[in-house]
Amino acid sequence: MKVLIHTELYYISTDSDEPWKAAGKPREQLFSKRQSYRAQYRARIRKKESQETESYTNDLYEAFLSKSNTAFWRCWRSQFESHSKCSQVDGCVDPDVIVNRYACHFQKSILV
Repeated sequence: MKVLIHTELYYISTDSDEPWKAAGKPREQLFSKRQSYRAQYRARIRKKESQETESYTNDLYEAFLSKSNTAFWRCWRSQFESHSKCSQVDGCVDPDVIVNRYACHFQKSILV
């Protein structure tokens, strides 16, 4: 049996909608096929998400067990700390001006 990749499952799932809708959305064989494809696609998404979580969890665990502080904190930062720091908003770099602009923007949105 061929193992389908994520994108193939997506296209099969979305393509199964068309004949089902064209037939008037019956609760028969077309519906069963459609539901099966959708379930496979969603299961693959969940599996991929859990594998990503497992991956960094395992890396953290291994770094912790090896008592390598540097490796542990490097792994921690790569997963849980933000890498993008906003340094400019509407052309301004002064933090006080940026804060005031946000305050004015949100104050206007509350009044509307």
